[in-house]
Amino acid sequence: MQGLKFNVEKLVSANNWTDWKFQVRIVIQSAGCTSAIQGNIKYPETPATTASEKEFADYNKALNAARKMEYDAQAIIVGSLSSQVRQLINMCKEAKEMWDTLHSIFE
Repeated sequence: MQGLKFNVEKLVSANNWTDWKFQVRIVIQSAGCTSAIQGNIKYPETPATTASEKEFADYNKALNAARKMEYDAQAIIVGSLSSQVRQLINMCKEAKEMWDTLHSIFE
């Protein structure tokens, strides 16, 4: 998400839900984070203890990329919510859970 700037009106109620959802979905897509809200980020398998240094380095690179996708999606969602709406998802641990919770409340 580095360098990605967006201006989405904060979600405050069901009144602006449809527009908010459309805008945030586009921002998430442009950030390459769609897999996060769909719940299908591909996390790499932990290499065997006998794996080479390169295999561990590749694993760490893939793990960091997967985590970044998740955290970027969370940041986009949380950053575009009013404080009142944010309270409704503050127990969510993943972007998909946040997205699904908002859908269940406002759809």
